[in-house]
Amino acid sequence: MSSHFITVSYAPDFARCKRLCQSIDQYKEDIDLKHTIICPARDVAKFSTLAKDFRHVVSYQSLLPPGYKQLPWSKRWWLDPGGFPVRGWMMQQLVKLASAAQSEDEYIVFTDSDIVFCKPINEDLFYRDGAIRLLATPSKSEDKDHTNWQRLSERLLWVSPQQHFQNYVGQLMCWSPDVVRKMLARVEKNADKPWFKTLGRLITVSEYTLYSNFAQHLYEGEAKHFLDSEAISLDLWLAEDIVKLKEDRLPINNRMIAVLIQSNLQLSPSEENTVLQHCTAALQNLHTP
Repeated sequence: MSSHFITVSYAPDFARCKRLCQSIDQYKEDIDLKHTIICPARDVAKFSTLAKDFRHVVSYQSLLPPGYKQLPWSKRWWLDPGGFPVRGWMMQQLVKLASAAQSEDEYIVFTDSDIVFCKPINEDLFYRDGAIRLLATPSKSEDKDHTNWQRLSERLLWVSPQQHFQNYVGQLMCWSPDVVRKMLARVEKNADKPWFKTLGRLITVSEYTLYSNFAQHLYEGEAKHFLDSEAISLDLWLAEDIVKLKEDRLPINNRMIAVLIQSNLQLSPSEENTVLQHCTAALQNLHTP
């Protein structure tokens, strides 16, 4: 079984993506792994310097229907084939969905540019006994974004609102291409228009919440999932996570093989390196029972 890592990036995150690639090269060891980097067409030459025998670079535009245009004066805004403006963040989600839907692999793993591997990559974390990992953690009442994403996913999939639901957002997320294709077909049928227009013209959506709701509650096919409530990366999303890290209050476990330092934290390169060294040391010092 080949592990297929997919990274969706763009020029401002090139340095982080390069660091990710170096960490994959260091820790992939003997597993059969391929890695695809997807970036805007105007950034392909830059990212192609990271290519090697198992790593390829393709453009956003090669995966999406013709007509998507990146505004020449902006790194973050696009126009769809109908001339409708699309946020860069939404474009990244469209590209994730398109790449997964076109994949012939049994499963894929999304590895964001902000990720750094610091321990050997173990395929059993993503795929075991013929089943694909599906992260599902308890939702918290204060997670307003997650609640909004859940309700939007329910509307897109035409399912009744759930009183109790899980949080499906995290890092190193795993998808089945077959599940994605069937999910997008349902979105298209319900909206009566192409999925990329329905999703791309939204202000926000969580591709992970959409996928996981469909996979867990609606999918009927051969792909199987196993639920996992434990993170396999040490994720620093907020400034308060940095404080918790310094005070040794950030939960860690010995299954974590990577660190996420959210680029929106706007740490300087030296600050980011210090945090990364701290996290790496913490994870590598854990002993497997």
